[in-house]
Formats: sequence, structure tokens, C-alpha cells
Amino acid sequence: MESTKEEKARAAKSSKAAACLRLRRSGIAAAFYSLTAFFTVVILAVSFNISSEEATAAQLGVGITIPPVKINQTAPVQNITPSVGGANISIILQMTYNGTGVQNITITLPSGWKKIVNVKINESGVIKNATLAGGQLTWEANHSALNATMIFDAAPPSLTSSVNFTNTTFFQKNLTVESDNSFTNVSVSVEVNSSYTFYTLYWYNGTQFVDKTVEFNLQVAGGLANFSGFSTSTVLFRLEGSISCTESWSCGAWSGSPSCGTRTCTDANHCGTTTSKPSESATCETGAPPAAGGGGGGGGSGGNATLAAAKKPGVVLPSEKKAAAEKTLEVSPAARELLKLFIKPGEFKKTSFSIKNSGGKRLGLNIRSEGLASFLTLATSYAELEPGDSTSIELLLLVDKQTQPGTYSGKIVVSTKETEELIVNVLLDVAPLKTLFDTLVNVNQKTKSIQPGDSVIADLAIFNLLGAGKFDVRVIYGIKDFTDKLITSRQQTIAVETRAGLAAVLELPKDLPPGQYYMFAVVQLEGTTVGVGSDTFNVVSPLKLGKAAPIGANILFILLLSFMVLTALLTFVSVAEIIRHHLPNKSFFGRQAATRPAARKTTEQKQPAAAKPRLPAVKPATAATTAKPASQITLEKKLKVLEQGFSEGLISTKTYIEDKTKIENELKKFKTG
Repeated sequence: MESTKEEKARAAKSSKAAACLRLRRSGIAAAFYSLTAFFTVVILAVSFNISSEEATAAQLGVGITIPPVKINQTAPVQNITPSVGGANISIILQMTYNGTGVQNITITLPSGWKKIVNVKINESGVIKNATLAGGQLTWEANHSALNATMIFDAAPPSLTSSVNFTNTTFFQKNLTVESDNSFTNVSVSVEVNSSYTFYTLYWYNGTQFVDKTVEFNLQVAGGLANFSGFSTSTVLFRLEGSISCTESWSCGAWSGSPSCGTRTCTDANHCGTTTSKPSESATCETGAPPAAGGGGGGGGSGGNATLAAAKKPGVVLPSEKKAAAEKTLEVSPAARELLKLFIKPGEFKKTSFSIKNSGGKRLGLNIRSEGLASFLTLATSYAELEPGDSTSIELLLLVDKQTQPGTYSGKIVVSTKETEELIVNVLLDVAPLKTLFDTLVNVNQKTKSIQPGDSVIADLAIFNLLGAGKFDVRVIYGIKDFTDKLITSRQQTIAVETRAGLAAVLELPKDLPPGQYYMFAVVQLEGTTVGVGSDTFNVVSPLKLGKAAPIGANILFILLLSFMVLTALLTFVSVAEIIRHHLPNKSFFGRQAATRPAARKTTEQKQPAAAKPRLPAVKPATAATTAKPASQITLEKKLKVLEQGFSEGLISTKTYIEDKTKIENELKKFKTG
């Protein structure tokens, strides 16, 4: 009975739920049908109130504007390629009529088109003239044609140009293309100097100039530069030409995994040569499956791909461990420490250095400059590198004619998403327009790597280029870091007839941080700078017995430590031997010695009581009485290590002289004793 009651209760509950569901569905349906009916009435009412001529506003509070003509402006037809300074361009726009009958139509001139002439309307082969006044077009339209075309002529774009810089090796020109109308696939032809061989085209995107040499198909021949394929109304370009070119290749991803198949490499400088072009194909070994959608990697062979595919998950190969421990960015040897350049006011120079991705994954490089902002421009601020690939970082240097002669410094910082930074210092000697005294600065090799508190020694050579005569010149020399911060400086006056030399000695502060620094020299004649020069050196951490110490210091530490360990070991053995012979029944730590086996005990009892073991005799060849004292040997080794470190440039002159004097004084005591 109870089961029957429960079943009836569940049935009643289910019936009630079904009724509620039907009620909700019927309510939703009713609301849907009501809204549909409402919008149907609104649409019919609006349609009824819309005129077939000039567009009017509908009633019922809904404003809808339907023009009598719909113009498709997204795909204008240009009968010829728009050429800067060429003939008028004929434009065709497709139209659709929305009304009925024949009546005059007036519309606003389509957006993007100004100063147009010869407007005609083609209605299915019937040509009608249109009147243009105050930006309004009027013509008699036959709506039964349904479709029509508007045809008119527009003035071509114009070109203005200005030369920013030019000399015997480089020129730079700005080109501005302007138009009152919206054209596509515009072409430009501009005269250039035939003495320049290599050209690059840049387009200004609103924030910076972007290389468009390939995209806009720059071609230079017969004294004319031609390019095309861009849209306008107003566009700014920069055209650069030079007499020399350095290839700068970058490559896309390999089609195979991880570094095989094919890829595409492009030269950022568009030299037209392939001397240093990387390989664009590599054979994939059997068992290396192609990567879907292209893979990473570059510059390697298919062997690495097979190894990577065959290894077990979670296993780190030795080569991978080594790669992870090393930096993944390498700079070309020429710029490993420094880019040093010589330039005169008003000159332009290009230079570059290469960055290689020696890691195992694709890297995005952010490139920025610090210092030299008024002189240095980077051709690019971002680059991507596949594993094993290299890219060239190009620097553009333009020094204004009003720039004061002197030595200027800065740095190029290349960083990755993983915050790894590679820094290349840049040193720029800006010479006078007329260099009257050639100035050379050579930091002595003994002080190329020194410690804080030591003195930098440099040879300054000054050559008189004026000819006969003797001149008193003032020489200002000093030390700066690569933020152009002055560390110390001096000045003195010397006489120069044909050539003069000066030994410049400057003491460094004791708290100077390690890093790269440079010594500069400025030669002045009657208050005017007539010569400049510079050279670099490194400040290393003070001599310490540790990881950061120079190689010479570590060698000395190892020798001293080895001698101390050997001395302690010999002492321990000697003491233990004495204790063992004089205390035969005691262990080294003073406890009772363990009982010997019975057989040995019997043998010992047979020995005479007076017989005692003797200490082993020391061989004369190693006896301390016939050899040099240990302290003398140690001092001689110290002196040898000190001289070796100084000859290799690891120890400063000041430290070498002080330590050598102390050691030699100690050694004299042994000779006199």
C-alpha cells in the first residue's frame, strides 16, 4: 500500500511539472508571436512611409534612411595604374537604384573623391551627364535600369621631395606623395644619382620608417628609381642610396623538424649579392617526421632532428644541458666588446654587427640604443631568430655639422623575453672638420686590464699636419665610462713640431665598479679643438681568492693550498708514527688497543724484553736538512706565479711591483742566513 501511495504521489508531481512546463512554453510562444506581429507592423508602416525619391524618415519613432542610390565604394575600378604626375585616372563606381520610375536624383559626392571632372552615368548602355556643384551630384535617373555605373576622371597624385643628406658615399631623400583622392596600386618614378649603387626604400607608418624595398618593388636603373603597389591619399617615403652594401640575412622557419627541409632567407639590405646567404635547404634524415605547419630551427642538419625524435620523454641530452648552461646570444667577433667609429661633422656612416641564436628555440630580440641619441639610429627595433641563425643589426650614424668635436659613447642593448641581455659598447670619435693634429691614444697593454685604485698608462702620439712650424698645444685627456660620465682628467701644454709624444698616467678611484672604460684625448690650438683620439681598457674586480679572481690569483691560491695540505698530511703521519711506537698498547685516540691474535702474541713473547721497535730512517734524498726550507720554496713559487700573471696582463703594474719587492726581501733573508 505504501508503495502504491508513493507512486501516486510521484505521478501527481510529474503531472503538475508537465503542466507548468506547457504553461511556460505557451507563454514564451505567445510573447514571440506578439513581438513578431509588432515588428511586422512596424516594418510595413516604415515601408509605406518611405518615399521612392529623396530618402525620408519613418514614423513610429524609428528613423531609417534609405538613399535612392547605393554606391559600392569598396571596389573602385581604375582603368590605368595611377602614376604620380601622370595623366588623369578614370574611375568607375558600381551603383544600385532603390526607387522606381524616372526622376532627378541628387546625392553627395562619394567619400574619398574630390576635384573630379567629366562625371557621367551609364544606365545599361545609356549615358547621362551629371551636374557637380557644391559637392552634390545631380542627374535624371531611370530606376527601371536597376543597376548603373558612375564614371569620372580624377587628378593624379603629386610628388614633392627634399634631400636630407648627401656626400660621396651616401644620400638620403624624403618623398611625399599627396592626392585629393583615394587611389590604389600607385606608382612613382623619381630621378636619382647614378653614382650610388645600392638603394633602400622606407615607408613612414606614423611612428617609424619601415623597409618596403621588396613589397613596393623598388627598381633603380638609368638614373630613375621606380616603385609601386601602395595606396594613398598622403604617404611619406624615404629613399636611401650608398656606394657599398653589407649583406644582412634573416631566414624563416624550416619546413621540416627541427632544422631540415626548406626555408626562405632575405637580405635586409637588398644588396643583390649572395656571398653570405645561409642555406635554404637541408636534407631530413629518415625517421625525422615533418613538423605540421612548419617547424622551428635553422642552420643545422637533419641529424639533430633524428636524435630529438628518438630520445625518451623527460631525458635531457648532454648537448641540451650544455646549451642551457651557456648564453643563447652570440655577437660577431668584430663587435664582441666594442664598435669604434671615426666620423666628421656632417658625415653619414652605416655599420652593423651580427647576432647569432646559439640556443635551441626561436628568440624574439628587442633592440634599443642608450646614449648617442642625437647621432645613432637603429634600422630595426625587433627581430626574430631561429636556432642556429644569425641576423645583422644595422646602425645609421649621422652627425650634424654643428656637432662639437670629441669622443662620444653609448651602447646597443639586445634583450630577449627571458630578460637575457647582450650589450655592445659604441665609441664615436667626432673629429674636427679640419683635422690639424692627428691624435692617437694607445693604452699600455700592461694596464689594459687593471684593478680599481691602480693607474692607467697610455701613450699619446700627436702629429702636426699643418706643415712647418712649432706649435704649443693644450692636451686634455681623461677617463669616462660608457654613459659619458667623467671619472678623472688632466691637461697639460706641450710643443709639437712634427711629432710629439706624451705618457698619460691617470689613477683610478678605489671604489670604481668593474667594467669597460675608455681614455680620451683632445688637442686644442688657441682654444679650438684640432684633434681627438681614444682607446679602451677594462677594470676588473680586486684580486681575490675566489671564483671572480683572475687566473693568476687562482693559480697562486691552488699552489698555496696544495702546499698547506701536503704539510699538514706529513705532520699528521709523523705524529701518528711517533705515538704508535712510543705508546704500543694505546690507540691513537688513547683507548686500550685491541687484543692481538694468539699466534702473534706467542711470537711477541719470544722476543727479548729490551728489544723495542725503531723509527724508520729518513732517506737523505728527501731529508729536510739537505733541501731548501719549505717557506723558501713557497716564496719562490709565489714569485714565479706573480711574474707569469704580470706577463699575461692579469696583475696590475702597481700590485706586481709591491708584491715582488716583498717576496724578494723575504728571500734575501735565506741567502744572508
